[in-house]
Amino acid sequence: MTNREQVIEYIYLLREEMGLSDWAFSVKEDAELDSHAQVSIPYAQRAAVIHITPEFYSNEPQMQKMILVHEMVHCHIDQMHTPVRKLEEILGSVTHESFFSAYHYNYERTVDDIAVAWAMRLPNPKEDEEA
Repeated sequence: MTNREQVIEYIYLLREEMGLSDWAFSVKEDAELDSHAQVSIPYAQRAAVIHITPEFYSNEPQMQKMILVHEMVHCHIDQMHTPVRKLEEILGSVTHESFFSAYHYNYERTVDDIAVAWAMRLPNPKEDEEA
């Protein structure tokens, strides 16, 4: 995939395969990210914005798939993550920071493990035919 429209088309193919057919997705290019992609999910909505860097396009199709599947898995489990983010009010910032750091690392590892297993069963993006 070499442009935003191809990414959106592929995301909509994946959403059907991943049980997210009632979700709306959009894609925003963002050069400021510290990873190839990141998802934003507004509270209590079945909508997501997948932010991608310009470098996303230079990845091989299989890696593009892995990146997008990882971000889309977040849609399934973000509702578990939301209450943990709100614990800072109860725990205080110092305690919460220590807890959240360990929690977030394990949360991302879990998302990645699910994404790897799921991606093996999903179609790859179409290769560009102009090459």
